[in-house]
Amino acid sequence: YNLVKSRDLQDDKNLDYYFTIEINYLLATFQLENVCNLKNDYNFNIKIQNFLLEKVDIFCSVLEGNLSEADLLNSIMIESEINVDQTFQELYYIISGKNDTLSQNNSIFKNLLNNNLIFLYSAMARIAEIPLTETFLLVDPKNLAIPIILNQSTPIELRIRAANESYIGKAISVDSLAALYQSVDFNTEQFNNSDKTLNELSYSKEISMAYYFQLINVQIFPSERLSVLIDFWNYSKEKNLENIAYALSYKILQSIQLSSENIEFGSQIANAYIYNQDYAKALEWIEFFENSMEKNDQSSYARVLLNLYSVDDISSLIDIINENFDKFFDTKSKNNEELIFILLSILQKQSEKTLEVDFENIFEKRLYPSFSLTENIKDSIEDQDYNKFLLYSIVSVNDTYWSNIHPDHLKL
Repeated sequence: YNLVKSRDLQDDKNLDYYFTIEINYLLATFQLENVCNLKNDYNFNIKIQNFLLEKVDIFCSVLEGNLSEADLLNSIMIESEINVDQTFQELYYIISGKNDTLSQNNSIFKNLLNNNLIFLYSAMARIAEIPLTETFLLVDPKNLAIPIILNQSTPIELRIRAANESYIGKAISVDSLAALYQSVDFNTEQFNNSDKTLNELSYSKEISMAYYFQLINVQIFPSERLSVLIDFWNYSKEKNLENIAYALSYKILQSIQLSSENIEFGSQIANAYIYNQDYAKALEWIEFFENSMEKNDQSSYARVLLNLYSVDDISSLIDIINENFDKFFDTKSKNNEELIFILLSILQKQSEKTLEVDFENIFEKRLYPSFSLTENIKDSIEDQDYNKFLLYSIVSVNDTYWSNIHPDHLKL
C-alpha cells in the first residue's frame, strides 16, 4: 500500500491491480471514510473483478444512510452478476437493517465466492458484529488479525491465535496480549482440578495456554507458582509457542526470588530472561546455578544462548558457534545437525564432524523449489544479479516455515 501511494500510477497499465491493493488495504484497516472518498475519485475506466467497486459503492451508500440508493445499486448489480455473491448479500441485509437474525450465523463465510473480497467482508462483518473465521487470518494475518481480536463474537481461540500473530508481528503489546489471555472465562472448579481441566482443553492449544497463564496468577505460594510456570513453559515448547509464553511470564518472573529453593529451575528461568532481553538477570541465574550446584548441559546451553543473544557483531557470533560446536552438535536431532553443517559450510569453517549415513530415511517431506526456480537462483548468483536473486529467493520461500525448508535449498 505504501509503495502504491508513493508512485504516480495514473497511466500505468496495471492501474486496476494497484487500485485493488489500495482499496483492500483501507477496508482491512477499517479506514471506511477513506474508502468511500477513494471510490468517488476512481477512474471510471477501472474494471475490477467480482464487482468489488460496485459492492463498495453499495456499502458506502449504507454507511452514509442512503438506503434507497443502496437498494437500487444492489438490484442492478444482482442482475449483472452471473453467480450471485450470497456472502455479500447476507452481510448487506444485516448492515442495512433488513435482517438481523443472521448476526450470530457462523455459516455466512463458509462458501466464499472469492478470497479477494474478504477485505470487504471483514469491514462489513465488523459493523454487523458477525463472527469471523480462520480464513480471514490465513488470507492476511498482518492486517486482519486486529479485526478478529476486537470482534467479541468470534471464537476466543481464534482471537487468541490472531493476538499471538499480532504480538509476534509487533502490532500489539504484551499487555494487550495478556489482557486477552486473562479474559478467557474459567471457574473455580476448573482451577481446583487442573489435570482434569487440561485434559478437557486438549482440543485447543490457545485455550490451554490461556488456562496455564491464569492458573499461574491464582497460585498463592511462590513455590506452586513456579511449578505451574515451568509446566507452562514446557507445554508452550511442545506447541511451538515458547516466545509467547516467555513474553507473558516476564512480570511473573520478576517475583521469583534468587534462592536455593528455586535454583533447580535456574537454567529455565535464565532462558526466559534471555528471551525477554534481560541479560543481566539471566547471567545472575546461570552463575547462581553453576556456583550452587554444578555445570550441566542445561546451564551450558543457557550460557551459550545468552552469549548468542547478547553479541552485536558477526565475528563474535561465529566464534561462539565454533567454540561450542560440540554442544550444538549433540542435539539428538538430525535436522539440527544438518543445519549446523550448513551454517559452518556457509561460514567456510572446517570441522572434523561428519554426518552419519542414514539409510532409514532415503526420502523426506521437506520441499525443494522447482527445477526452473532453482536454476534461476543459481544463474542470478553466478551473474551477481542481486535483484533477481532477491526476488527468486522470496518466491522460493513463499508460504513456507523455515523449519520446513529443505537444507540444500537453505544452503543455496
